[in-house]
Amino acid sequence: MSRLFVTLACMAASAAVVDRIAVTVGNQVITETEILREIALTAFMNGEKPAFTVANKRKAADQLVEQKLVHKEMELGRYPEATPEQAKDLLAATAKNLGGEPQMRRQLAVAGLTEDDIEQHLLWQLTLVRFIDLRFRPAIQVTGQDVQDYFRREVLPKQPPGNTIRLSEVRDKIQETLYAQRADQQLDEWLKHAKSTTRIEYKKEAFE
Repeated sequence: MSRLFVTLACMAASAAVVDRIAVTVGNQVITETEILREIALTAFMNGEKPAFTVANKRKAADQLVEQKLVHKEMELGRYPEATPEQAKDLLAATAKNLGGEPQMRRQLAVAGLTEDDIEQHLLWQLTLVRFIDLRFRPAIQVTGQDVQDYFRREVLPKQPPGNTIRLSEVRDKIQETLYAQRADQQLDEWLKHAKSTTRIEYKKEAFE
């Protein structure tokens, strides 16, 4: 047996271990590599060093499970996804915040990520926002009383003495905040139901 064959065999075996299935979501799969990439991407976006702990693997896996469920719902409901052009605009803004594209690429390389990785991550975030807006927001109602209650409960107590902020000055912002909060609640409830009606299996060996 040649040394080259042995080397290739070892590489193939290593890849099989790295890319083993970690979670099944209905007839879809999530690999261990995807989970590790999700941890690295989340840490990169938060300006943190990735920690590949069991807890973080499970958290990343949960996030990817939710992605699978949302994508399936979008396909069934024919919801439009965000466009790559929109993701590129957000990528450009991200690069600017990191000191420019060359600096961003260097930081990505250190993190073991590519520009495509971060672009796909941003594309998913934009797609999720669009899904929430189209799927849940139309059924949400925010009344004038809701806005007033929020103003008295959340805004006024946080104002410094002598501040004369008026409800009219923050009405639109409060209304948008309430819409966003209730949309998130609707999403959480929908995800809970979707998980309960989908066969989801976490492979124990991938989280040890």
